[in-house]
Amino acid sequence: DYIGSFKIEDKEENHMISDEEKTDYWMKFNNNYGIYDYNNDGGYGIQFNRNLDTEGNVYMDRVAAEKVYKLAPVGTQVIIQKEFNY
Repeated sequence: DYIGSFKIEDKEENHMISDEEKTDYWMKFNNNYGIYDYNNDGGYGIQFNRNLDTEGNVYMDRVAAEKVYKLAPVGTQVIIQKEFNY
């Protein structure tokens, strides 16, 4: 299901998500949401759920987030959908 089309508005390395949490690669979209690596042991893969704990953010494992960060300049279109079948 299609959620929306957005653009990367800003990018920042070592972005503080909260007073105690930081992410290595942050890509801001839709005013205050982010695509970023979530640094836990197992990684999340890619997750988006605006109704649960992601609060509208897109979590990626660190390797994937680093690749997207390096390849996608500010202004790159981001299409968010609930499921993607390869």
